[in-house]
Amino acid sequence: MNNAAYHHVARSAIFARRLWSDHRVWLATVAILAGVTLIDPSQGAESLGFAAEALMKTAPYLLLSIGLAAYAGKSRVFVLYIALALSGSLASGLLFQVWVGS
Repeated sequence: MNNAAYHHVARSAIFARRLWSDHRVWLATVAILAGVTLIDPSQGAESLGFAAEALMKTAPYLLLSIGLAAYAGKSRVFVLYIALALSGSLASGLLFQVWVGS
């Protein structure tokens, strides 16, 4: 094997290793879906349709949560609201802000 071919194989191995380490859950999901489709094509199509429909129904909530997380990263006050909401004391936190006058 000459140097160029070895370099290409080495780069391919690095790419495959990085792809597997970063996206192994998605790759496993695709492999399972492909296996189901090979064994029973109608079930594979039904599973793919179900997954696509579920993703379309949850996409607005995913986009909203990603947007709120991005905004929270930029605004320290919003991070306080999130912490108060998760601790169950959002109402008292809002009353405190009204009391302080911020």
